[in-house]
Amino acid sequence: MQDATSLVHKVLSTDEELITLLGGKVPAKKWQRIYNSPVAPIANEFPRVTMFEVVNDDAEPADDEPQYSDVNIRVDVWIKDIRNLFSICKRIKQVLKSNFSMCIVRLESTMYEREETGETIYHKPINVYLLLEQGE
Repeated sequence: MQDATSLVHKVLSTDEELITLLGGKVPAKKWQRIYNSPVAPIANEFPRVTMFEVVNDDAEPADDEPQYSDVNIRVDVWIKDIRNLFSICKRIKQVLKSNFSMCIVRLESTMYEREETGETIYHKPINVYLLLEQGE
């Protein structure tokens, strides 16, 4: 098995275009809007991306050794301004497809939550399916 969420986190958090879409770097503090965790440490920080591993199984055994890791990762986009949601999701899909050779990205239905303050938070789940060669 591989630490697939760390691989996905590294790929997403080093993409300059995605960072710009998420609000750009803040010079006064260490910038962080992409979390390798299902929960962001700052609850009112938007937009943000969180992720977690759903499944990570060994696959395609040969000589009693797994050749691949079959991985399902859930990436969640949280945003207040729905106008930017499509471009952020599109960029995430492009980055993942260009960095992983065996990758399927499936965008789920957009959900929303109404905060006590009356603000609406939009949530877009993205299911990422990876087949990673052991040792990559």
